Amino acid sequence: MVPLFNKALKDTTVTAWLMANDYSATLALDYLKEKQIAVPERVAMIAFDNTLDAMEYQLTSYDFNNTGIVNIMLRYIISPSASPATGRNEIIEVEGSIVERRSTLRI
Repeated sequence: MVPLFNKALKDTTVTAWLMANDYSATLALDYLKEKQIAVPERVAMIAFDNTLDAMEYQLTSYDFNNTGIVNIMLRYIISPSASPATGRNEIIEVEGSIVERRSTLRI
């Protein structure tokens, strides 16, 4: 990933990195620390998953609300007729949330 990080860092107009998951974001944070790039003052960082790594690295991360997803799945298995979706192709939306930590600046 270092070649990608180098390329992103060369473009001084980039002020935030949106990473695919917390693991890749922790690699990026370690890289930026090694390069002495201030996070979030120079580059903000946000990722997805909200894992324990995100907490340890103080990484702002999107929490998919896995507890809510499992709850709806179990409710459907136990009592399909009580499920919010009655048809096979219906979509059930489970809201997640952004957990703000030190890798982003509050405006």
